[in-house]
Amino acid sequence: MSRVRRTRSVLTATAAAVLLLASGCSDGGGDGDSDGADGSSGSPSTAPTALETTLGPDQVLEDFCTAAGLVAFMETGEDLRLWAQSMSDVERPTDLPDDAAAGLALLQEYAAQVPTDAVAAELEQPDYPPEQIAQLEAWSRYLEGCPQVTNPPQTIEPSAEPTED
Repeated sequence: MSRVRRTRSVLTATAAAVLLLASGCSDGGGDGDSDGADGSSGSPSTAPTALETTLGPDQVLEDFCTAAGLVAFMETGEDLRLWAQSMSDVERPTDLPDDAAAGLALLQEYAAQVPTDAVAAELEQPDYPPEQIAQLEAWSRYLEGCPQVTNPPQTIEPSAEPTED
């Protein structure tokens, strides 16, 4: 049971951190004292990353907002099936570290198992072992440090198919 609570706490903290980061980015980058204990964090570089060069900035933004939204909605179950469906179309960024990529895969796997009535019922939290929790944490740290994460969308509109007139 403690793993369940720990997982729930990790996911709640991740969701809160992503949303705080999102509001900080939309306000011009936050308060400026976001340096980590190891000094590795700092102002995001304005130079295009390898990912931006490959996919283009719009696709990067869309993919990371989708991922951020998935994390934020995991606790509530709201629109989770739509998030899971959209995540299956998002390819793993080429510069995502292996342990963080495993965390993203765990999130996708979990979201794909959400029951249809997840909004009405409390979700059963998976009993992840410590190494999988570490992977989730690594992925969330990667996501939090990504300058492309701004305001995650609140809902996903179903893709409209062109109608023939």
